[in-house]
Amino acid sequence: MDDRIGHSIHWGPVTTHHVRDRQVFRPHLSVRAWVIITAVLLVLTVLLGLLVGSDGSVPALFGLVIAALCLLRSPYRWRQWNEAVARNKARAKRAAEDEHDRELYRAWLRKQAKTDQ
Repeated sequence: MDDRIGHSIHWGPVTTHHVRDRQVFRPHLSVRAWVIITAVLLVLTVLLGLLVGSDGSVPALFGLVIAALCLLRSPYRWRQWNEAVARNKARAKRAAEDEHDRELYRAWLRKQAKTDQ
């Protein structure tokens, strides 16, 4: 069954959740920042493990794991963001080229109307 619904004014999906799912947001931190955060948390985990024991290093270990997961995901998010920016630039360029072609066509039509008279 099709998820599109016909209407006299609008053809489109019934809900907009798929639009929100495909929306790309700019990542807050760069890959380099996540590398630095992960390295600092690794050093902190080792130091707390040596100085305090497992009582202090367990929370730092959890932070290290979370930072490492963010580090692994960060290049993908930046690639997704850069592809979305490139898509938008290409779409704007195509629109400008189409508008230029339309203007040339309108000029040609005006020229044809003048020569027919």
